[in-house]
Formats: sequence, structure tokens, C-alpha cells
Amino acid sequence: MNSIQKIDERFSFGSITKTDLNWLTLDEKAIHIYGTPNNEKVLTRIESDRIQSFPEGIQILGLHTSGVRIRFKTNTKYFAFKAILSSKDTMPHMADTGISGFDVYVRVVGEKEYRYQKTFTPDLGYGNPDTRPVVVGECYFWSDDREKDILIHFPLYNGVEDVVVGIEEEATLSEPTPYTIEKPILFYGSSITQGGCASRPGNSYPLLLSRWLDADMINFGFSGNAKGEQIVAEYISEKGMSALVIDYDHNAPTLQDLEETYEPFFKYIRKAHPSLPMVMISKPDFDGDVEGHGKRRQVIYNTYMKAKTEGDANIYFIDGATLFGERGRGECTVDGCHPNDLGFMRMAETIYPVLREALDHQLLYHETNAKPYTIPFINLDQETKMQVVVDREVGQYLGHPTTVLLEDQKTMWTVYPKGHGAGAIILKKSEDAGKTWSTRLETPKSWEESKETPILYEIETPQGIKRLLMVSGIVSGTGGFRISYSDDQGITWSEFKTYYDQIGVQGIVAFATLVRLKKPNGEWDYRWMGLFHDREYKNYKVILSFDESGQMVCSMPEAYLGQDKVVKTYTEDGLLLTTTIKPQNYRSIEMYAGLCEPCALRSPDGKQLAVIFRGNTKVTSSMVIFSDDEGETWSKPKEVAGALRGERHQAKYDCVTGKLLVTFRSYGITGNPDDRHWVAWLGQYEDLVNGTEGDCRICLKKNIGTVSWNGNDGDCGYAGIEQITDIHHEEYGTYILTSYGHWDKDEVNQEPYILTVRFKLDEIYASI
Repeated sequence: MNSIQKIDERFSFGSITKTDLNWLTLDEKAIHIYGTPNNEKVLTRIESDRIQSFPEGIQILGLHTSGVRIRFKTNTKYFAFKAILSSKDTMPHMADTGISGFDVYVRVVGEKEYRYQKTFTPDLGYGNPDTRPVVVGECYFWSDDREKDILIHFPLYNGVEDVVVGIEEEATLSEPTPYTIEKPILFYGSSITQGGCASRPGNSYPLLLSRWLDADMINFGFSGNAKGEQIVAEYISEKGMSALVIDYDHNAPTLQDLEETYEPFFKYIRKAHPSLPMVMISKPDFDGDVEGHGKRRQVIYNTYMKAKTEGDANIYFIDGATLFGERGRGECTVDGCHPNDLGFMRMAETIYPVLREALDHQLLYHETNAKPYTIPFINLDQETKMQVVVDREVGQYLGHPTTVLLEDQKTMWTVYPKGHGAGAIILKKSEDAGKTWSTRLETPKSWEESKETPILYEIETPQGIKRLLMVSGIVSGTGGFRISYSDDQGITWSEFKTYYDQIGVQGIVAFATLVRLKKPNGEWDYRWMGLFHDREYKNYKVILSFDESGQMVCSMPEAYLGQDKVVKTYTEDGLLLTTTIKPQNYRSIEMYAGLCEPCALRSPDGKQLAVIFRGNTKVTSSMVIFSDDEGETWSKPKEVAGALRGERHQAKYDCVTGKLLVTFRSYGITGNPDDRHWVAWLGQYEDLVNGTEGDCRICLKKNIGTVSWNGNDGDCGYAGIEQITDIHHEEYGTYILTSYGHWDKDEVNQEPYILTVRFKLDEIYASI
């Protein structure tokens, strides 16, 4: 009988056709190995000097290389591989490529995702007991000579005795790009965790998650032998981990065994790792015995709920009944129990958001950002010559001003509500850049019913008109926001027009920031991006633009941090060229940190956008994100240095030095002399990028006294920030900052009032 290999050579075992290769062993420094004890150059999952103390089944399975990987970086266009396996064992329900194969993945340096390249198929030498099981293969990258990270997954159910890899003699070789999450995720569980019955190693759910998260991992799946033993809990407790996934429901022989082992197993590891994220998972093949499996699930869920009730904030539960989805559940396994590739994909898709949230919570908070800063502190609190009272009314709360300085560098407008973030809007004008202010001016009737903090901006219409906007959110009912505008430099204003009040998006501090966008060629566009948040700390963007008739239009609010972004590219003829999903679902961070009140600014070269957020839950510092594509996609939020920790940031570059000045309400840095006062920070854009402290902190005005609204717990600091930028102006470089607060020390039960502070940076540097 002719074999399939003779009929179709694509089904034949691998071979190596090139001879002029640089052959590398695992001792090569540039080749990193993962998934072994301490990532050492050994090919077992437990140290050889300790494995004998484990149960017999784990002693055998610990020699299997599930989860073991090697990675290195090269620009080779050709890659060859040889390996010697420990066993010829096969299983009736699992492919040899999964049991004994090696998966090759490639990621071009700078890209985010690995691309599957090939599986090196084992030649187990059937019928010849003396033939050593080997794997031989080659991989062409054709004309692609870019530097790339090579990732090779080892067999799931076999041991490996030796491996060598071959690259072109002239090719580069260096250490791989570090994992984004370098401390490994440890998966402990059953045969499903070990990888049975994936068609190839890379399709097992732990390895899918490792690639998706760009995380190191350790696979402690032991087929039929993960039973929550004390010795295993002790061993795992010794490990440094970023997270632990507990998935051994299948292996506890009876309900009683699960009841006796599950909580003690969890508690032992929790005692050793008090803040380690742990994900508890019940078995996925739920359908065969719903009642029995339900009782087992309840044991796990009860352990989870007890921990939550006792204050464990880093424990998570996934109902195994949800892992295979709802439709086609029977198509997810090879035998009613062990997942096939479809089953593993569905499992990974279900586990991914939970594990990602767990990791985000763990990685967010850095205690150093809550400590006092070390840069110089400059106190302008008593510099009364710099201060101008804008408005004050006995017994009336006046707060949350914003400002705009017009092109003449003299005319300046401010708006603020009679009340805390809501109430009739007051309008005032200065004709000398904030030195003096008018009485309260007449306003449109609809301004009397403002429900949120009013924000002022200046934009330019396609017809060249300098238009002033005043935006006010709607936080009640069905939400939305309202806009009033002036096309005559603020002399007259339109009534409010309401946008999107029927979609349920509540506009809090809308728009907290408004930034002009650029065209792909770098020219300014007649489009602006407005950002705001809702009560659940979901952040939205709105694109403000003009239609063909010149009418101002606003796009539907879009949650820009809470969902992955689909990016499409097209040919010049308009045909779809590529579709890429860019992961940027940072919803868990939004909620955990309470991200709100964004402040957008550009890098000095104008090519990058940055957004600074208030962290309203107070468990993190303020945070920052970056975009290199005009707000289409964003980087993962990260904390700024403690010197920038605060609320309601507003930023402007200094026209003289190019330095960046950011004003805000200081909050959450115990021991700092300006905590809960109105402050400013001086530094550079690179400090945002690098997380460095900057040049200095400035106390603009101390917030003191008492108030009925909230006990005066830092109730100040929402500010407008302007600067005189005309080099011919006698006050060139003067900053004009306007805020509200409780500024008088000796007055009891005072309500906040509006104050302007004016200064130049040379006055600040003279104090350093």
C-alpha cells in the first residue's frame, strides 16, 4: 500500500535541505528558555533533585515539556530544527503533533502579535522499536530579513532530550525581546491544563493566553494527577508569579476530595502571596452531569466568595460551564471531556479578559507614586501681588472656572457655575489679560439651567471664523451634552444646543479637553476631539467637525479605552487592504483607577497625543496614555510620577523656554506641603513619557478654611490656563491661571470664590 507521504509530500515528515548553517544548542546565551525551573537550561518542569518527593504521576508528567518554550531574535530568512524525544507514546484521541510536535511562531520586532509559522512533526518510527524518536524540520521566511523574535513551543505530552537550531551563517543572533509581563503566570490543573487534546502545542489555552498577554508562563498541568496536594501547594508558594490560575477541579477524584483540598490549597498559597492575583476555574465539560458538576462548582465558588467577603481583592472566579460558550458545545471536545482546538480557543477567549483584569489590578499601583516628591517646592501662596480676585459672593458657592485668551492677547473670558459643578453660568470679561475683571455679564437664558461644569474653548471654522465654544454636560436622565457658541469674540452667544441626550451617555465635565486633530499629511484639520467621562468612569471621545454646509456637527460618543480597536486600511481605489484588531480594552483600569477628567496635549513635535487622567478612586497615581495616530488607538494607561499626582490637570507649553506647565488640584500624596491645594507642576513632555518627576512643584494658593459642601477636602484647583505669547507684548511669557477655592484662613464657613494668579517662569526659576 502506498503511504500518504508518497501521494502528497505535504504530509511527509520534515527534512533539512540547507547545509551552510550556524547550528546552535540551548547553551547559546541568546537562546532563552522558559517554563522550566527558574527558566534554566533544563528540559523538565520540576528540578531533578526535587521531583522524587512528588507523587509518582507528577514525577512522570513533570518530565513532559508542556509550556516549555525557547525564544531568540534573528534576521535569518531560513531556520532549521532538530530534536530528540524521550518517548514514542501516542494516544488514540490526540494528534502526534500535539503530543510530540514543536510549534514555530514569528513576531517581527516592533509588532505586537506572533504569527504561526509551522509545526515540526515528530517521526516516531512506528514498527521499529530501536529507532530513536526525532523531530526534523525547516522553515523559510522567504525574503523577510527583518529582525524577528522566534518562539518555539515544546511538546505537550513528551519529554525532550536534546534540541539544536540552525540559522543562516551570516544571520544576526541576539536575545529575544523581553516579555511585557516578565514574571510568569502559573497554570495549575488537569490534563486540560497540560494541553490535552490540542492538535499542536500552541493551541492549548495556557499558551494562547501567554501569547495574547505577551507573558511568561509556567504550566503545572498534570494529567490525572493535579489533586491539590500539600506538597504542590508548598512548591508553588516558592515561585515568583504575576498570577496563578487554579484549574484542578477535574482531578479531584470525588466531591469530598475537592471539599477537603480546595480551600486549604488556596489558603496555603494565599498566605505566602497575600496580593497575588488568583483565578479559580471550575471544569468546562459541564453538560454530562449537571447536578454533580454543579456541586463541585459550588465548592470552588464558596471558597471564592469566602475570600471576597474577608476582603481579598485579588481573587477571581470563572464558571467552567461558560468556557465552551452556548452554541456548538459538543463540538468543543474530542471525547466529551478534553477540548479540541475549538474548545481551547473558546476557553482562552473566556479566561483572557478575567486574567487581564487581574493582572492590570496587580500591575497598576506603585507605592512610590504615593510618596512625597523630591523636586523643589515653590510656595506662591502669599504672593498677593500675583493674585487678582475675579468674583466673590457671600454665602454663594462659586467654582470650577475655565478661561480663554483671545488673539489680541488682551481680551479674556471666563465662565463658572453658581454651585458645585452645576448651576446658572456666570460670564465675565477681562480687557487686560486678567489684571481686572468686569461685572457679571448678560447670558443666554438656557445658561441658567446648566447641569455640569462649563468649559470654554476657541476653534476655527472652515470659513476662517474664530469661534468660541462653551460646553456643558448633562449628568442626569439620558445624558448627553450641550454647546453654546459665539462668532463675535464672545459679545453674543447662542442658546444651548443639546447633543445625544437619548443614548444614555452621561457627560461629566464635557468636554474636559478639546484638541485639534491633524490630517495624515500633518496639516491641521477642521476636526477637534473632545473627551469626557461618565459616572462609571467610562471615557468617551467625540469628534467635532463641520459638514459641507458649514454647520458644526458632533460624532456619536465612542468609548475609546473600553474596547479593542478595529483598524482598516484601504487602497487608493477604496478597496479594503487590511483589517487589524489592536488590543486596547483598558476597561478594568478605567474602573479600578477611576480614570476621569482627561487633559489632552501634543508632544513638542506635534506628532504624538498624550492624555493625563485624574485617578478618582485614589488607589493609583494620576495616569497617562499616548496615541501616535491622532487618537485612533491608545497605549495602555500608566501612572505618572508622584509629582504629577492630582486632579483636573490643565497644561500649556511655555512660549519662552518650551517647558510644560500643568496646573491641577494636588491630592493623595501624604506629607507633601501642598497636598489638597491648588498647584502647578513644571517639567518637560519627556517626563510624562518616562515617568520622571520634572523640575519643580508650585503651590499657587493654599485651600483653607471650612465649607459646608464637603468639609473642604481639597475643594479647589479646577483651573483655566492661558499665556501671553506675543513676543512684542510687554508681558510676553506671562501665565494667567484662574481657579476657585477657599482662600481666606480666618473666615469660618466661607464659600469658595474665583481667583487669578499671574506670573512668569523666570520668577519661578529665581526661587529654585
